[in-house]
Amino acid sequence: MTVPFAWVQHDVHRQILERELSQAVAEGALGVLLCGSVARRTARPASDLDLHLFWPEARAFTVHERLGTLVERHGHMLAHAAGLIERADLHLYAWTEGRILHDPSGELARLQDRAQAILAAYRTPERERQALRHWLVSSLSKLGGLPDQLQAAFLVQTTLWKLAEGLCAVNNRPSPPFTLMWETLPTLPEQPHDWLEPVLLGQTEDRTNAFRRVAVWLIERLGSAQPKGTTLPGCET
Repeated sequence: MTVPFAWVQHDVHRQILERELSQAVAEGALGVLLCGSVARRTARPASDLDLHLFWPEARAFTVHERLGTLVERHGHMLAHAAGLIERADLHLYAWTEGRILHDPSGELARLQDRAQAILAAYRTPERERQALRHWLVSSLSKLGGLPDQLQAAFLVQTTLWKLAEGLCAVNNRPSPPFTLMWETLPTLPEQPHDWLEPVLLGQTEDRTNAFRRVAVWLIERLGSAQPKGTTLPGCET
């Protein structure tokens, strides 16, 4: 006997998915797409369920609890979903990581193929590369002028997301949603050697130095070379 959702890691998620899918089909959903950690098979037993449901009409986002687990239901219209895919941004990830649970017309499969093709061909826009580069150059300049380590630690902490966005940009990947960034970073082929642990877990001075190293590495790859005779802030010898 085939076990429904046998690929799902945790029993509680399997039980919820059976009920949610049955309910969605009964309500007339045109399609159901499972996203998030359950779809990626990285979920913990307490992880929530992220369901994208497609309807003939617009429906609001809702959250409810089932078997002690939060279930997010994102309501979409297919035409609107197609428009989000064409924006070529973080919305691509819901489709490239997602698992189609219900698709009688085949339209979700078509949209998923389109999202995967766009992601494979994605190139970071020059405007975005230069904006990230400017942010990092400015951060290094500010870091060099701070009077104490506490302020330096604060700046490093609040600018870490820009480092992550910069790494995605260098690798020609749109920045993923916040909840997916941690899983995305180790998969990026082009990145500085052994940088994540020092930036996150080092002592204040070590974290600051590691931040400088990664920021300079990114700046060099995000934009044109510095004019002759100049030095990046924070990298003076």
